[in-house]
Amino acid sequence: MSQEQRRRPDDQPIRYGDVFPVAGELAGQAIAPGDAAMMHDAENKALGVTPKGGPASVMESAAMCNKQRGLIGHTTSSAPPRPTRACPSPRPRSLAAPANAL
Repeated sequence: MSQEQRRRPDDQPIRYGDVFPVAGELAGQAIAPGDAAMMHDAENKALGVTPKGGPASVMESAAMCNKQRGLIGHTTSSAPPRPTRACPSPRPRSLAAPANAL
């Protein structure tokens, strides 16, 4: 049994939702070279290397395809995602034990 691979129209960029399990606004955004570069830097900082087949490598390949087709510019980056709700600031903790703790 063979599975047919879906063919993307040449006028459609590769989007986040095509390669990662994401939904919403991000899923519809094209993978841009600037985003791939940021992911590459983040992986290098966190892991010390960029693993083959890892998220940064996948993004770099998708961004290169988008760029070669002329669907996105070389320096293009996606706008940072908007937070859905504000995260509360953590309350500072006192390092000293309360006087009545002993």
